[in-house]
Amino acid sequence: ITIEYVKDKRTVRQNRYIWGVVYKLIADYTGHSPEEIHEIAKVKFNLKKIDLADGEHYEIGGSTTEMDIQQFSEYTENIRRWASMELGMVIPEPNQTDWL
Repeated sequence: ITIEYVKDKRTVRQNRYIWGVVYKLIADYTGHSPEEIHEIAKVKFNLKKIDLADGEHYEIGGSTTEMDIQQFSEYTENIRRWASMELGMVIPEPNQTDWL
């Protein structure tokens, strides 16, 4: 028997916020689709390195679906910070929007 602490996965609210506010505002600003912004963010803030048996190395954006609440919160904040610093955008915090 193994006993381990199970962390709650990201919430529906977190997912709705990142897609309905964060990705949407960045997409509207840049002219890209929210899906493209999602892929960019995964590479920038959730990079996964893959080494194949033949020696080839790849870097891809890792999945966010298994992130727990805290990990997803940090991931979202990293995207907001990047949008602020690199794009000059202000993305409202979850409690500052009426996105629900």
